[in-house]
Amino acid sequence: MQDRLYLHNWDRLRIFAAIDTAALHLTSQHALMGIGLPLFLVLSVALSTAKMRPPPTRRFIDRRLARIFYPWLFWCVVIALIRVRNASLAGEALWSSWWKWSMVLYGPSIHLWFLPFIVVAGIAAHFIHRRTATYNPLVVSTVAVVVGAAAAAIPGHANVWLAWKWPFEQWAFSLPALPLGLALGRLLAFESRLSRLRWWFTSAFGLFAALAVWLAWVDPQTEACLLRFGGALAALVGAVWLPNVKDAVTRFVTPLLLGIYVMHYDVWDQWVRPRLEQWHMDQQDWVRVAATCLLALIMTALLRQTPLRKVL
Repeated sequence: MQDRLYLHNWDRLRIFAAIDTAALHLTSQHALMGIGLPLFLVLSVALSTAKMRPPPTRRFIDRRLARIFYPWLFWCVVIALIRVRNASLAGEALWSSWWKWSMVLYGPSIHLWFLPFIVVAGIAAHFIHRRTATYNPLVVSTVAVVVGAAAAAIPGHANVWLAWKWPFEQWAFSLPALPLGLALGRLLAFESRLSRLRWWFTSAFGLFAALAVWLAWVDPQTEACLLRFGGALAALVGAVWLPNVKDAVTRFVTPLLLGIYVMHYDVWDQWVRPRLEQWHMDQQDWVRVAATCLLALIMTALLRQTPLRKVL
């Protein structure tokens, strides 16, 4: 069985997605109009379903836990200890000053919610993959795109039936990533020729765009979600039309993205912000993002030379 195409430009998009997400956390504004999170989510599902035949379930789950869930647990402990230390230094109660029971679902920092979600989404996509592996991939992808567009209606109405905001509104927003990622993953497994894959992807995006225009007209509350996922799909499809070549910088940075993601907020809070405030540079958004991401990248690269490599 022929291996799927490796799309090097998708790795580059993961880097841009990390910058977009970090910018939101550090400046309260997206760097790339908010497509970073949908990019991460759709890519995670797509790459986990990009084989004609799904791997054994036990092996898939074990790898998912080792790559994402166990690192999430580890960094939950580390960040919780940092929170306790900060509370102690501030003379506050060690736990009650920052702890909420909803943190059991996402961790001691809200940005960590992404990791357990993609574990669950990936496992759900795996079981759908197993159930539909013998079906025509084009049919599966078409249905998945329709379901993904329809799922964009959920976030706009989530507050009607969700009493808690965190992390449930993030989960609700992320639901379209499951069918949309499955659609791209099945097409990637189905077509080994890049020239034809480009047209299959473009057709899938065209279908989503048409549905998005109609849904936004019928229900304006879906517009924000549709725009962000539509932007992510446009970036993923557009990247496939670029030359599919690898480069040394992307190969170096891509394995560091998990570490950059889990550490960037505390790197900013503990090390970067005090220095920028001292130098009166903390009001410049691009400096915040650049300095924090660079330091988090360096720290991740160094820590990956130690036994902590297993959780980065």
